[in-house]
Amino acid sequence: MCIRDSLGLCGLFRQHRIFTESGDALEARIVNLYELSARLLFDTHPLDQGAIVARDDPRQVHLVVMGFGQMGESVVLQAARIGHFANGRRLRLTVVDRDAEARRRRLLRRYPQFERVCDIAFVRGDCDESETARAVAGWAGESEAVTSVAVCFDDDARSLSCALSLLSELGEARAAIYVRMGEDAGLAKLVEASSSAVAWAGQVHAFGMIGRVCTRAVLLGEALDRLARAIHERYVAQRRAAGASADDPAVASWDRLPEHLRESNRQQADHIAVKLRALGCTSAPPETGREPVEAFTDGEVELLARMEHARWNAGRFLAGWTPGPRDPDRKTTPFLVPYDQLPGDIQAYDREAVRQIPALLALIGERVYRRRP
Repeated sequence: MCIRDSLGLCGLFRQHRIFTESGDALEARIVNLYELSARLLFDTHPLDQGAIVARDDPRQVHLVVMGFGQMGESVVLQAARIGHFANGRRLRLTVVDRDAEARRRRLLRRYPQFERVCDIAFVRGDCDESETARAVAGWAGESEAVTSVAVCFDDDARSLSCALSLLSELGEARAAIYVRMGEDAGLAKLVEASSSAVAWAGQVHAFGMIGRVCTRAVLLGEALDRLARAIHERYVAQRRAAGASADDPAVASWDRLPEHLRESNRQQADHIAVKLRALGCTSAPPETGREPVEAFTDGEVELLARMEHARWNAGRFLAGWTPGPRDPDRKTTPFLVPYDQLPGDIQAYDREAVRQIPALLALIGERVYRRRP
């Protein structure tokens, strides 16, 4: 099922019994083009721009979102889910919109704990105002920030005009600018021009084009689902070994797993690329003559475990969980705390989860490699 008109409907449909009790005869899945566009954006253009690779890096990743319609909100949500980096600094989000306060209230109504996940500010402004462009240039010029801008209007001409206005104001400040475009042709081709004669080459990138999102690979997310399924199967094996009840919906087979739990596994799979970048690694199909990474060092495991717990916390907060005794029905858990406050056995679980990354990637035909100097 493809939903384009309402992010709220996605949440409602994912709770419907047709997506949790479909059985063997039907596999039903929600497909939201805004969510897919946001996921594809940060898969293609890493949120941290590959820059945060050390725990002591003082910089904060800062994403500025221009326009907070459904695309802008999807970009913000995906950023909040995956924006957990090696240095442990919270993601910074700045939303610029004509109706900033109304947009802020709407977001917090739907995600009351959003501010526990990242630093977010809503600023009233318009791309047509020089004051707005100067503000963005100021953010881009901050030395202790890795800044990018996502222009998310639903009008291609307005999006490109806004991006070029920002570009002219940036001067020497370097910030990646992502421009939402509706179609692959026309203005999107202009944005993606690779000629060095084009002033914005390499700095302005198009995203969200329907032709790139509506492909079998993106719509079905087959590679992502293979990885998510492998993550879930590892989790089920661990839970059952620990005596989990067969009635627990979280340990159901993938085919019978509620859609919102499948999505949780997909989010964990999404973050693997962020973790690998933190180690100066990447994943790729096997390469002859290149030695893959079969296991991480203890120090690397500890770093990735911290990142994984931060990501897990964010996912739970955004899904409406709160601290308290473990009760999935009431969405309470005692583990919504910083990593250092976790019991030792839960820290060990996070460590084991990240140790499995090379083996999980091998299941989908990829290996982990150190980046070449």
